[in-house]
Amino acid sequence: MGIKNRYSTPAYSLGNGQAEVVNKVIVSGLKKMLDDAKDKWLEELPHVFWTYQTTPRRSTGETPFSITYGAKAVIPLETRYPTLRTNSFTPGSNDSLLKKSLDFIKERRENVMVQLAYYQ
Repeated sequence: MGIKNRYSTPAYSLGNGQAEVVNKVIVSGLKKMLDDAKDKWLEELPHVFWTYQTTPRRSTGETPFSITYGAKAVIPLETRYPTLRTNSFTPGSNDSLLKKSLDFIKERRENVMVQLAYYQ
């Protein structure tokens, strides 16, 4: 019948390398948190993800969370103890403040790209 089976793999070398680095960081974080309790990795995975999303990158000085959402994340510890950020929070003005910060997110991302290019 003349049928030839050919396999192809979509490759985006830069993206694939970035995914491997992220995976390596996440696995490393899990190993550090689970020294003795290897069977509890599923419970610790959200904490490792949160840590990854809220830790500033050396190359950009920004967190992945802030680049994505245009605001700094409130860590769980800040919700338990009164801080300036949590005490000055008012739900009524939160939406308008988020809209203002989203207006500047494109500029912040451009600044991060410049910083990243300078870092490399």
